[in-house]
Amino acid sequence: MGFCPFLRPFISCLMSLKLFCFSVFIFSFQATASEKDFKIGGKNFSVSFPATWDAKEGIVGLPLAVLGPMQKDRTRPVVSFTGPDKETTKAFMDAEFVKALRKKLTSTRQSWAKKHKVKIIDFLPSELKKLPKGQRLSFGVRYDREGKRKTEISYYITCNGMFVMSKLMMTAANEGFLSEAEGIVESLQCK
Repeated sequence: MGFCPFLRPFISCLMSLKLFCFSVFIFSFQATASEKDFKIGGKNFSVSFPATWDAKEGIVGLPLAVLGPMQKDRTRPVVSFTGPDKETTKAFMDAEFVKALRKKLTSTRQSWAKKHKVKIIDFLPSELKKLPKGQRLSFGVRYDREGKRKTEISYYITCNGMFVMSKLMMTAANEGFLSEAEGIVESLQCK
């Protein structure tokens, strides 16, 4: 080659970097999200989700359920979206409401666990997050049911003055999909 010998390692490194960047671009392009439009109470929404997930409308009466990849144990992570109950929409997202809701949800889950002989492992910290067009409050619980550890996270979301509830449910076998599932919730757009 006509290159100076001392430039050969630099050029090799540069070519490796180009190949790496191209590979990242191709793989991220292949894993690009699908988008699904849906309605809750006559209002239009959309979510994005990885290509390995599937969105279904009307499963058990839910406006939208996004189903993750099936695992060896025949379980999959699920992110659902639905409308609010009347009580939740009244005074959403002020500090007193958040405190009262957490207390109510904790009490409700403890009663449910006692009734169904479920062992609560822990309650996940609540998080109130500002969004570009609203807010999101999350509340989660991990529990053991019949020897299987499960995680449920409820999300209460305001978006352009509209309200949506979302729930993430997964078993321990699905916990590797937690960031993808949370990304689906984060992608919610109100139209």
